[in-house]
Amino acid sequence: MTVQFLPANSKYGTINNMSNNGLRIEDERQTGVYVWLMPNGSIVQDDEGHILSLPARKGDVRRANIMIDYVRGNHPEALEGRPVWVSNRQVTDDEYDHQFQRAAFGLTPDPLDDFIQEVKEGKRHV
Repeated sequence: MTVQFLPANSKYGTINNMSNNGLRIEDERQTGVYVWLMPNGSIVQDDEGHILSLPARKGDVRRANIMIDYVRGNHPEALEGRPVWVSNRQVTDDEYDHQFQRAAFGLTPDPLDDFIQEVKEGKRHV
């Protein structure tokens, strides 16, 4: 397996907080994934486009160290990067295909993100 880097400005977006007209939406979820972020903002992925990720609870240093050890042993070309926790979830290939279809229909790809999307669009108020 070789490593590719997902551009920071890809169709998957960037890792940052969402904002809408100065309104900052804080995500309160404690579960997410660590991804491997390179200094240029790209995210490590394999030849098939699977993002290198590891499920973890927010602030789980043990899981971050597991990812660091994995990259050291398997992807030395990516050592200048670092693990970054994002409030998200890993999905199977089938879930990804479903999310891709939802996006093609103009829907929020992950149905679990519909609420956040509605807040961003001003359809719901928090």
